[in-house]
Amino acid sequence: MTSSEHAVREQVLAVLVWMLAVIAVMVYPVMPSTAAEIWSRLGVEGTIPERGSALLVNSLGFTPNPGAVVRKGSPLFPRK
Repeated sequence: MTSSEHAVREQVLAVLVWMLAVIAVMVYPVMPSTAAEIWSRLGVEGTIPERGSALLVNSLGFTPNPGAVVRKGSPLFPRK
């Protein structure tokens, strides 16, 4: 993988993390525990009430924690 391909991959992953964080903020009012679990798995510092509105207002200020690891967990919506 070339350095430019690596940079593109890193940018795509950062955007995906940002989008999942936005989704967590948006669903927080109706599914707070699920949203908090998504937020936690993404390795985002703070809580949704602390940082969520700032994320929506100033999305350019959001950056995933360098070196943060996305945690795998059990399914959020398991099949029955």
